[in-house]
Amino acid sequence: MNGQRQYILAVIEHASRRVRVLGTTENPNASWVIQAIKNMVMELEEAGCRARYPI
Repeated sequence: MNGQRQYILAVIEHASRRVRVLGTTENPNASWVIQAIKNMVMELEEAGCRARYPI
């Protein structure tokens, strides 16, 4: 570790209370968050699930 601050984007599945860490970055911005969410949705669709109420 170099002592720099890291931001973690995580989501919680309501039904199972499972925590998914979508990524970490030193410089979060809107495009990074949007891409991480898109990646999560694609993974869920591949697993036969669907994100119904992302908030």
